[in-house]
Amino acid sequence: MTEVEDPPEAPLPDTADTIAKAFNQIEFPVPTIETSPEAKTYVRMKTSFWIPEDEADDITVQASVGAAEGVQPQTITATAELKYVLWDLVEDEMICEGPGRPNGEGPGEECDYYFKTSSAYHGMEEFEITATPYWHIAWTCAGVCPDGAAGIVDAEYASPAGEVELLVDEIQTEAKDN
Repeated sequence: MTEVEDPPEAPLPDTADTIAKAFNQIEFPVPTIETSPEAKTYVRMKTSFWIPEDEADDITVQASVGAAEGVQPQTITATAELKYVLWDLVEDEMICEGPGRPNGEGPGEECDYYFKTSSAYHGMEEFEITATPYWHIAWTCAGVCPDGAAGIVDAEYASPAGEVELLVDEIQTEAKDN
C-alpha cells in the first residue's frame, strides 16, 4: 500500500490585491448640492449649503478571493466614511465637516457662507458652485490575513464633485436728502 500525500496548501492571497478589488467596488455618489435660498441669493445674506444625508451615508463593500483564484480564502470589508466637503464658491473656498444641514435644521454642522460680491462682479451671470466630498476608507480582513488585519485604504479620498449654478445678486439703495 502506498501512502497518499496531502495535497499542497494553496498559496496565501495577496491582501493588497484584495483590498484594491474592494476599493474598486465602492460607488461614490456625485453629490446633489442644495442651497437655501435656492437658485438666487444676495451679497451679505446667509446662504446655507448641504448635500442630502443619503449621499453622505457610509458605504460598505466586500471583496473575496479563494479557491476560484487558486489561493486560500480571504474577505476584505472596506468602509468609506464621509469626513468633510470642500466647497468651491468661486470667490472663496470653505470646508464643512460632514454634509452640512438644511437651514440649520437637523443633525450635523451648519455650512453657511456670506458672499462678499455678486456673480456679476466676476463677469458671470451665476457662480458655478462645486462640492467635493472627502472620505476616509478603512478595511478589515477575515480568513487568511496578515498580522494587524485592518488598516486605511486612503486617509483622504476625494470623490467626484457635484456642481450647481447660483445667482448672487446685490441689493443697492440710494440715500436721499430730506
